[in-house]
Order: sequence, then structure tokens, then C-alpha cells
Amino acid sequence: MCSVERLQQILRDASGDVTFKIVPGCQNEDRASKEVYFKCLYDYDPRADDMIPCQQAGLSFQCGDVLEVVCKADMHWWQARKVGTKNVGLVPSTELQEQRIRKMVIERNKGEGAITCLWPKKTNKKSKVNRYTARLNTAFDRLNLVTYEEVIQQKKTYHKTIVLIGAHGVGRRHIKNSLVSRFPEKYASPVPHTSRRQSPNEKHGELWFFETEDRMLKDIGSHQYLEYGKHDGHLYGTKLSSVQDLIKNDRTPVLDIETPALKILRCKEFFPYIIFVSSPISYPESGDPKMDASLQRLIADSTDLKNRYQHFFDYTVINETIDETVEKIVDHLEELAGSSAWIPASWYY
Repeated sequence: MCSVERLQQILRDASGDVTFKIVPGCQNEDRASKEVYFKCLYDYDPRADDMIPCQQAGLSFQCGDVLEVVCKADMHWWQARKVGTKNVGLVPSTELQEQRIRKMVIERNKGEGAITCLWPKKTNKKSKVNRYTARLNTAFDRLNLVTYEEVIQQKKTYHKTIVLIGAHGVGRRHIKNSLVSRFPEKYASPVPHTSRRQSPNEKHGELWFFETEDRMLKDIGSHQYLEYGKHDGHLYGTKLSSVQDLIKNDRTPVLDIETPALKILRCKEFFPYIIFVSSPISYPESGDPKMDASLQRLIADSTDLKNRYQHFFDYTVINETIDETVEKIVDHLEELAGSSAWIPASWYY
């Protein structure tokens, strides 16, 4: 094996076309130790990468692709191939890609004194509950350091929860309610908790669990809530135990949550299947300036959400109409049941 300097000299002295054949360089390792798989959490095009030693040797991929990494001997450049293919190419290592992201964020925020929080814009604040997650989420969004996630293939996969993610106003709640009402024996929505006063015609545990504010605050402090928030002076929230109870009773919880709550749900215990409900890319003008502006905000928020969190999404559906969207989701989940899937390795190790 020649040195890098020797190879560079050979290339400088060469004339005409030069063809490279990339082969795994870790021939002495045990085969089992090389079968490491990573899900790509970003898009990569070696033709746009000035740092790669040879652009022709690079391997392009898209967010969601699964790579078999055959050699990680180099600190900055791994040798990998896409699952189901034979061609091996160079891809940035986790360390190199994280260095680039940090540099990009520092440059972008230079002079601002701090990193800007990246949260979806919210409209019509008076009518919406300001929702929070019950655990610290600073690391979830900070710097957006997403590169790869080690995965393993599970032959038969049965997801324990269905999670709907989408911009405010895209119709997630209607989709959730439709799924639950159409298939009550299979899907269910966890009953939320609230500190507001119980009305005479309300039954505890039917549509709401009624708790005192002190009790809710205590449970929030001990991380028992998936999400919680305050509206009109009252606390509202979904307890993790409510989700767990549905799973124990062989029901599949359908959850309409904010993206930071994924930090809690993405684990073996809840085994989520994450569906991104996207707005259409455009709407016909209605002639109502306020309505048209609202729809444009929805499109912008939906696009922004997808750009920043698509690495968590298992399936994307465009919500043209509620009925059509529900049909697409139902058909997709039926096809998915019991099939093989790539699962985060951290769920099993």
C-alpha cells in the first residue's frame, strides 16, 4: 500500500484519464465487525464538497438512506455503500460532519452573541395552548447536529405508537380523531389531564382527568408528562402513564405532539412510527387576503418543519383532504404491519 504522498505524485505524473476502483481497506477485520449500518440524517453530494480527497470517489446519499459502513479507519472519511448495492465510496465521518455543522452555526450566528433557538412560528396565540415537553430539550435542537444514526434491521416490526407531526393548522387533530373513531378497537387517543374545574356534566377520566394544579405541577416536576402547557390560567397535559396504559391494553396510541416531545418518545418503550402531515405546496387564491396569508404561512411553516426534522420522519403524507389523508395512512400502516424495518440500534443495546 503506497502512502498518500506517493499516490499524489503518481497522479501528478499521470496523463490521460485516470480510473479509481474503491475497495474496502479493512481486509483483515472479522466480517461480522464490519457489518455496521447507519441511517443518513442529511443529504450529501460529493460534487459540492471541496474537502473530499477525490470527488469521483465520493458516495452521494439522501436523508433516510441506509449505509453499510465497511471501513472507519480514517478519522474523516468512511468507506461505505448503500444497502442493496455493491459500489463502495467515501462519505464524511460523523466527526467531520459535526465539525462542519458547528463551523456553519458559529459563522451564521457570529455577532449575535448566542445561538438562535429554532422553533416553529405560532399564530393565533390566544386560541392555542402553549405546549412544552416535560424534560429538558436543549440538546434536542441545539446546533442541529444530525449526521448518522446507527440502525439494525428487524425482520418483523410492530410499532407501539403512531405519532403525527405537522405545522399548526395542517389538520393533525382531525386526522387523529378520524383514525380513532373509525378504528376504536385498534387506535386510541390518551385522555389528557387538566387543572381546570370539572363541570357537572363531565365524568372524570372520560374526556379529561381532573387534577389540582399542585398535583400536576408535582408530576410535571418528576417528569411524568409527555407534554404540558397553560391556557387561560389552567394547566393541560398528557401523562406518559396514559400512553403506557393504552399500550398495555393492546391499543395503539395516536399522538398529536410537538417535535421536542420526540426526544421522549423515540425509544424502545414507545416504539413510534412518525408520520409527517405536510401541507400542499400551494393553495388556490381565495380572494380573501387574510385567508390567503394564513395559507401561505402554513406552507412556510410546514416546509420549515420538514427541512429541520425530516430525519425523524418515517412517512410523509400531504393533507389535501382529511378523508383522503386518513385513507392513505390506513393503507400505509396495513402494508407496514409485520414488515422488516431499520430500527435505531440504541433501542436494543
